[in-house]
Amino acid sequence: MSVQRRQRSVRRRLLHRQPAISESARTNRRILIRAMRDAGFVNYPSEWWHWSHGDRYWAAVTCAPAALYAAVEESALDTI
Repeated sequence: MSVQRRQRSVRRRLLHRQPAISESARTNRRILIRAMRDAGFVNYPSEWWHWSHGDRYWAAVTCAPAALYAAVEESALDTI
């Protein structure tokens, strides 16, 4: 399945999974989905609010040869 087809499938699920949301909320989700997708992010299908870019999940979904960055060691956070 192509990346575009997967993203369309995700978009449909994100918009229709919660039938109890208002039309205004559905419209706002549609705007967010389009903006995030157009910026190159991919969505975690089980969480409409969770998006990814550059990590291993993103690489798998987009068929990129590798993630753009690696995980950060927890000890490195102490220097921030």
